[in-house]
Amino acid sequence: MPVPLPNLDDRRWADLVEEGRTLIPIHAPEWTDHNIHDPGITLMELFAWVAEMDIYQLNQIPDRHKRKFLALVGIVPEPPYPARTMLHFSLASSSTVVQLPETVEFEGADPFGVATGFRTLAPICIAPGFLKAIQLKDQRGFHDFTDSWVRGENFAVFGTEPQLGTELYFGFSEAFPQEEFVSLFFSFAHHRSDEAERCRLIDESSARQRICRTPLSDFPCPNVAPLSPPVEDRIKKTLLHHGVRLVWEILITADGDWELLEPDHINDETRALTLDGQVRLSIPSEMAKKKLGQVINELYYLRVRFVAGSYDAPPFLHRLALNGIIAEQAASVGEIKTIDDQAIEAILLGISDGSPNQKWTLPEAPVHVPSFQLYIQEEDKWRVWRRRSDFDESARSDSDFLLDPTDGVITFSDGEKGRVPPKGAQIYAIYCATQAEAGNLSSGTIHRLADSPHNRRVLGSDYEKIKESLAVITNPIAATGGAPAEILTHAIGRAIEQREKTQRAVTLQDYEVLALQTPGVQLARVKAWANLHPGLPCLKAQGLITVIILPYLPLDKPMPSVGLRRTVATYLNRRRIIGTRVEVVGPTYLEISVRTKVQAYVGANKAALQQNIIETLNNFLHPLKGGSEGTGWPFGRDVYRTEIMQVIDELSGVDHIFSLELTANKNEPQCGNVCLNPIMLVTAGPHEVEVI
Repeated sequence: MPVPLPNLDDRRWADLVEEGRTLIPIHAPEWTDHNIHDPGITLMELFAWVAEMDIYQLNQIPDRHKRKFLALVGIVPEPPYPARTMLHFSLASSSTVVQLPETVEFEGADPFGVATGFRTLAPICIAPGFLKAIQLKDQRGFHDFTDSWVRGENFAVFGTEPQLGTELYFGFSEAFPQEEFVSLFFSFAHHRSDEAERCRLIDESSARQRICRTPLSDFPCPNVAPLSPPVEDRIKKTLLHHGVRLVWEILITADGDWELLEPDHINDETRALTLDGQVRLSIPSEMAKKKLGQVINELYYLRVRFVAGSYDAPPFLHRLALNGIIAEQAASVGEIKTIDDQAIEAILLGISDGSPNQKWTLPEAPVHVPSFQLYIQEEDKWRVWRRRSDFDESARSDSDFLLDPTDGVITFSDGEKGRVPPKGAQIYAIYCATQAEAGNLSSGTIHRLADSPHNRRVLGSDYEKIKESLAVITNPIAATGGAPAEILTHAIGRAIEQREKTQRAVTLQDYEVLALQTPGVQLARVKAWANLHPGLPCLKAQGLITVIILPYLPLDKPMPSVGLRRTVATYLNRRRIIGTRVEVVGPTYLEISVRTKVQAYVGANKAALQQNIIETLNNFLHPLKGGSEGTGWPFGRDVYRTEIMQVIDELSGVDHIFSLELTANKNEPQCGNVCLNPIMLVTAGPHEVEVI
């Protein structure tokens, strides 16, 4: 809840006039006419009106101050954000490999026919051919998911309960070119597979790196290699899955020989098929054609095998495209200029007249802020000016400016807080324009290579050749994420949410909430216990917090892997309070079997009723969907014989129950309740149900 601001003075005009009248006898006893026709009373009412206006201003906080207050808690209103999508390319039949550098621009149209530009965010090698088949091979054999993929349906890439040894096959009409990195783009159905989750993983890893950084790393010695690995290597290590290992192989002979792709030939940005992104492969050997599984055609096959570890939840594939790459809705503005002997795209805003507080308007807005640069030519030299949110910390010698990204207005200082562009200086801007929320186009709306100065520059003389080679350009998924600049009210609301958000583990509920928020994991349930040791549940362990976590797999007895427990523990340890210790464990399962004799109603199908009772008992005793509320059996809750009888008695077709016994872990049956310790969960065992 927001903290209400105090009313510093709640007096109004009538209150001030009345207060003035009461003071007249004290300060001017000879003044006896207090009626409204008296000139003195008229002046008093006028001054009361002025005072009321001052009080009103006293209670106001200007937007400029609110922005400063927000900055103190790390909140800055977000600029316009471009939409993002995935672009897919196919080559004409006569074309070979086509290389596209990053920032190549493509065009689509919004519902009103307005041209909307997108640019790629990485280079891509476009290979000939098409993806023709997707098959899964498990213990039961091959399963063809090609039709599901063509219809755009989601399917589990390794089955609903992934098992070690499961294989996923991709069949292509053409062999991949050797020694070229070919792109496969994966998009998954889970809400924690998007770019925001990737950023959370990288941010958390960077925070741990800063904490673990040695003091010497702040003062590197000359001619000595840095202690920390390059940023690219750290990010690649961050995106390794905590519990899954996959291997990629290509078919190299018609006899069924496969060649393993070594780490330097594979770049998996999907984190073992759990994040949206590219898998880039370089083929060291020539691929072979073969008929495999349920697909009758001979194809060139690539496969990925699940060889180690365990998933937290089964990954479901939403979209898959050969020659796919991420693109954002932003297009370069300007013409080709030469600055510092480099050909760049810039726009000449004008020539400075040397006056303070100059304002210049960009020709296209909103502005994609990360791409914006401002150059001013001063005495035949180009100077890069610095963008600031305000001039409060700018000195007279600082080359600073302000940018309103929504309206595209550049503001310079008055000369006291920051420099004024000198008279006669040319002002150039380099930036990309975006349509923000208007760039959220539906799927299948981007179809052509843009004929823009930017493309002419980056593609050079190959522009026409590349344009003819690209037979298909499309976005299989809708462009999303485009948003206008954040208004101040929304930023204040975000600050309130951040204040209310759990950031430190103080209470048991804090531990549970933070465990569920751990980046890169998928947890179904979490339970925290205080002063409890998982190995000695009957003793009191002061200062120890035991956190029991449950993933979604295996389906019957979910159990966290070692990597999952370590990941959650690392995340919680950075947020626990001093004096506590955290243990992250999985549950101890107690298998409950039910032996019962039931009287059915006359005319009821006894076999169907028996099966219905068994299924109902299995669901009621399930760790994830059991219990009276259907949200999973509560941790450490005893199993009461009466509630088992109630579950059976409420089923249609059951008249009454003759007898009921409970068995725990295949021990002797008992007529009483089954007790559990706090870290225990129940799971259903084999039941004996007799229906008469």
